[in-house]
Parts: sequence; C-alpha cells; structure tokens
Amino acid sequence: MTANAHSRVAVVGRVHDVIAVVLIAIVLIAPIPMGSNRPIVWMVFAPVLGMVLTGYVVAMLWLAPSRPMQIARHYNVLLPALLIPVAALFQTLAVAWFLPPDWVRLPLPAGLFPETISLVPTASLLGALRQFSYVALFVLVIEVAGNASRVRWMSWWLFAGLTAHGFWALLSLTVLGEGFFWGPKTAYLGSATGTFINRNSFATFMGMGLVLGVCTTFDHGWSAREKRGGDVRLLRAETVGILVQWLCLLAMLLALLATQSRMGIAASLFAALGCVVALRGKRPAMWRAGIAVLVVLTLMATRTWTSVLGRSIFIMKDSETRLDLYRQVVAMIRERPLSGYGLDAFAPAFELFHQRSLPGDVIWDYAHSSYLTLWVEMGILFGSLPVIVLVCVAVRLRRAVQRSETGKGQIVAAMGVIALTALHSMVDFSLEIEANVFLFLTLIALGLSRLPAQQPTGVPGHPKNHVV
Repeated sequence: MTANAHSRVAVVGRVHDVIAVVLIAIVLIAPIPMGSNRPIVWMVFAPVLGMVLTGYVVAMLWLAPSRPMQIARHYNVLLPALLIPVAALFQTLAVAWFLPPDWVRLPLPAGLFPETISLVPTASLLGALRQFSYVALFVLVIEVAGNASRVRWMSWWLFAGLTAHGFWALLSLTVLGEGFFWGPKTAYLGSATGTFINRNSFATFMGMGLVLGVCTTFDHGWSAREKRGGDVRLLRAETVGILVQWLCLLAMLLALLATQSRMGIAASLFAALGCVVALRGKRPAMWRAGIAVLVVLTLMATRTWTSVLGRSIFIMKDSETRLDLYRQVVAMIRERPLSGYGLDAFAPAFELFHQRSLPGDVIWDYAHSSYLTLWVEMGILFGSLPVIVLVCVAVRLRRAVQRSETGKGQIVAAMGVIALTALHSMVDFSLEIEANVFLFLTLIALGLSRLPAQQPTGVPGHPKNHVV
C-alpha cells in the first residue's frame, strides 16, 4: 500500500470516528427534550442527520471511491424501511378521488370527502420527515460500525450515557424533586420518568439500556487473567472496572423498577434474562454470582414492587378499557384496511369512530399498541412491513449467534431489544417515541454490523474483513 493510500485510509478512519461520536451524542441527547416526542425536535434532528449522511457520502466518494457502501449488504432492510416514508408522502397527495371509494370511505356527512388519503396531510408530512431521519441514522450507524473496535467503544459509551439517564431519573425521583427538569409533573407522580413524560416510554428506554449493559458486561467477561498474564495490578484494575459495570447495571435496573411500568418491567426483565441465557458460556461462575446479587437487590426494592403489585390489582379493570379501545381501533382498520388514515393521523381519525363506551373526556391520541397504530395509519400492507423486517432481522441475528466468534455481545443485544420492544409494543406506544426509536435502531445496526457474513471487504489495500 502506498503512503498516499495509507493516508487516505487514516482519514477515512477519522471520519468514521467523528461521525460515530456525533451519532452517540444524538442518541443520548434525544431523550432530553421530552423523549423528542415533539415535531419541533423532529425538524432539528432530521436536517442534522440528513446533512451528516450527505456529507458522509460526499467524503467517501472523494476519499475512497472504490469502497463499497456497507448498507448495500442490508438492502433487504433498507428498501422496506424507505417504503414507509414514501407511502406516507403518497398519503398526502390529492389522489383520493382516483381510488376506489371503499379504500377511502369515512363516517362523514354526505358531500364531505377528503382529497388526500391522510386526514391530516401536514402531520403525515412531518411523520415522513421523521421516518427519513430514522433511515439516515440507521445507514450512518451501519457505515461506521464496520470496525470491531469502534463498535465496542460505541457500545460502551452508549452504556455509560444510558446509565447517566438512569441515575438522573433516580435523583429526580428521590433528591431533586420530580419537577426539577421540565417543571411540576401532573401525571405519573411517584414514578420515574427521567426526561420523558411517560413512564412506559422511559421504561422501554431503560430496558434497552439494561439489555445493552448486560450484553456488553457479560461479553467482556473476566478476562484480565487470560489477557494480561496474571498481572496483579491489571487484575485489580479489571476487577474495579467490572464492579463499576455492575453498579451501572444496578442503577438502570432500579430506574426501570422505579418507573412502575408493569409491561415495561416484565418485557425488559424477560429480554435481559434471555440475553444472559444466550451468553451463558461467558464466565458462568461470575455471572451466576452477579445475577444472584442483582436478584437480591431487586427484591430489596420493596417500595417499588409494592407499587407495581398495587397497580397490578387494578389490571382487570384497566384491561376492560384497553380491550374496548382495541375493539374500536380494529373497527377503524376494517373500514380502511389498505390505505390507512395517514401517518401520525391516528388521533383525529379515532374521533370519527369513538364510541361512548370509552371515556369522552380523554384524548385518545395513541392506540396503545404500535401494531394497531401501524395498521390504522399505514394500512395492513405497508403497516406490516416494519414487523416483517424485524422478524427477518431477528432470524438472521439468531442464526449468527451460534457461529459468531467475536461481537456476540452486540448481536445478542440487538436480539434482546427486538424481543423487548416486540412485547411492550403489543400494549403500548414506546416505539412511537423518537428517542426510543433512535436507540432501538442504533443497537440493531450495531448488531447487524457484527454478523460474520456481513463483514465488508474494506477499502482498497486494506486487509479483508477489516474496515476503518
């Protein structure tokens, strides 16, 4: 390799490092403005991610024109993901008059007929912008995650940042006061919400952090004696590092429990336990001891469990209301099974079908099931695409775990967050919150980057299966 080629490779590596830092910052900053569940925040992150992606493509065309785009190896994920915002844009066009009447019918007085499929075209436009930002983030993470060492430090920095969010939630709940950040809380008093405004969404966020923490910590293992030749000082340093990791895991676990989110806690613990089982070959004695300590500390959190169990007493009554909501939402889907009502148009669409059996003084802006929301807003065809893609990704990750020699922690973490969100999304809307989607997509992209069959060939002159 010539000196000029070496120089270009070094520059490409630095570009990837800088972009990786920017992406981590975005993922960790996104939860601060109320989980980024506001259109004004989408209009900030979307242009930023778009400009970063554009700058990256231009830089790669100049620095390494022969280097293949890593996202090309995941076209079966990228193309369906792009179809969602494209379909949302189509819903904003004045095409309703050209479609079969059964596709766009609504319970409206005679003579009233919307020109667009979406009941709120401006909301669907903003939703499409948000969806494009998700695609941009996913592509960028895939591109920078070709280097194994970079994936490792990205995972550790994400773990550290998520731990900081957990500590903040606990401090806000116990020391600083629940209204310390965004002003006095009017809902979920006594429950940890962090910088989010909904405990269930924050529970998913902490659950994904717990899954990542379990996988990075377990995959790292007690390796000082093997890798350092038994050096006592290095072994002590390794021991201190492992203890710090366990304390971080404990902080996130306590923050998760403090949310008092029934399904959030159950789904997160299920996913974390599944990750432990998948990584059980990594230092089994150490992990048995660590899990025992976490179980004891969890059981000691009596106040949290008392609150969760107390809320569970009313689960039957809550279920009646939730099931009634689901019945009315299913009726909406039957009316427009193919076209949907428009991305982000659930709330106004539901008011056309809202029956008196549900409280009339409540604004039903979510279906409390992301699956139903997808089918209401995008129709069964396009609304099922994310589910199908995630199932296919989960299958690929599952097959890779058994044959992977390195990077197993990131692969298992991706599987864990898919399992967690798949369960929680059945009865809630955590993946309709931008901050959660950012973290979710980042962890999946990091996992996909470590698939053995997905290792790229590198830049010209670089060794095979190693990229900068």
